[in-house]
Amino acid sequence: MPDHTAPPVIAQWLATALGGDAPQDARRLGWGFSNETWDVTTVHGRRLAVTRFAHPARAAPTARLMAAVAPRLAAVGVPVPQLVSVDGAGSGILTTTFIEGATGASLLGAAGGPVLVGRVMGALWRQLRMVDAEGLPLATTPAAPGVLAASAEATLARLAASLAGLDVRRLSDSIRTVPALLKGRPSGFVHGDFVPANVLVREGAVVALLDFEAARLGDPLFDAAWFRWIVGYHHPEAAAAAWDAFRAAAEIDPTDPVVRELLRILPVVELLERLDATTAERETEHWLAMLRRTGPTETSFPSGGERKYGPTGSDPV
Repeated sequence: MPDHTAPPVIAQWLATALGGDAPQDARRLGWGFSNETWDVTTVHGRRLAVTRFAHPARAAPTARLMAAVAPRLAAVGVPVPQLVSVDGAGSGILTTTFIEGATGASLLGAAGGPVLVGRVMGALWRQLRMVDAEGLPLATTPAAPGVLAASAEATLARLAASLAGLDVRRLSDSIRTVPALLKGRPSGFVHGDFVPANVLVREGAVVALLDFEAARLGDPLFDAAWFRWIVGYHHPEAAAAAWDAFRAAAEIDPTDPVVRELLRILPVVELLERLDATTAERETEHWLAMLRRTGPTETSFPSGGERKYGPTGSDPV
């Protein structure tokens, strides 16, 4: 049964930061892996999405980025929730307007769901490529291929003992090719966690793109590769149909050998970046488990990943 009781930190924060507009009803949503999000209806009738960050220090930078990028996204037709406020007391709570819709992850098991999710997210990926990223407060490491590859190699070497059964040398060799593969390719706005759980869909269209915590500047293929990899890991039965629909809507050329290789290796680089950025044991084990499932070729999906669900058991992360 869903938990309709708001934790005290949410109730207290709303009562103070929203001028006494306290929660009347609250329901934890099955979104995300690290952070927790609540659907809150206030006593004054407002519907809000309240997110408590697992790493509180990331809330304020994420709010600043959301405020900066929202007009750029609107300009290319990408809908996002409106930022309401972020708690300045360090508790890591960020509030936005609530938008009705089903997460893409929850649709992947429905009839026609994989094609629908792939199609709308492929089209959304094309829109994101048009975002003007000039001057946005974005991390730039992914746009510096040499630094990116060196960091990934160092993390892989540090974690080699935890990756039994994985051909670490082959992965290291692949990572060394990243600077050459990315050379001459355009950089732009990258969402950073472009997965079905981070889009809301209603009546066959995307009504909101969520979660900008990992946004950065880089090759747009980071987002496409992460979508492909995550769907293959969490929803192997839907992977082929979802990716075919995504690729067609995104107009990604499957015959381009550089594109094929980047689609294979960029998710590994992303996983290593996440492993390098966290010290939390739960997160570390999660990313290591995913890295151990890396597929052997550029045409494969992750080999047999398990489905992971949010706290309410509703949507896979």
